[in-house]
Amino acid sequence: LHGGLKINRQRIASTLIGSNYISESIVLVRESGAVLSLLELDFEAISGLARDRNITYTSYSNLVQNREIVRLVSGEVQALNQCLEAPERIQSFRIIPFELDPEQGTITCARRVIDSKINDAFRDLIAEMDRECDARSASTIEEDEEERRGKPS
Repeated sequence: LHGGLKINRQRIASTLIGSNYISESIVLVRESGAVLSLLELDFEAISGLARDRNITYTSYSNLVQNREIVRLVSGEVQALNQCLEAPERIQSFRIIPFELDPEQGTITCARRVIDSKINDAFRDLIAEMDRECDARSASTIEEDEEERRGKPS
């Protein structure tokens, strides 16, 4: 529950998967209320786009690190965020650098995410997103303080 609104991770994930380019979304809601997402891209769709745009790549991992692809996904997330209530909107995301596979233990054969394994498997990506949200929050607090100091009492 954040700001009186129950954050529905499944609804957020379903909204993101509505993109042709996103095949899986793992949504994390932090104690601060920040909503984060780890995204697996649809390799077939994204590689087709890469071919159309003459983007060279050697693998899924190589392709999802391409700046143009990351910009495209960022635009998709921004657009899809407009379909969500403000507290549900993704504040930070990372593209998973490999396709999820049951052998890794993070997803079942039926493509159900195993939540208990996610934090360990993606610890570094999650920490990056947490730092990004913390920095954004700190800069907002500083801007608010500066605005208050600049205004006459």
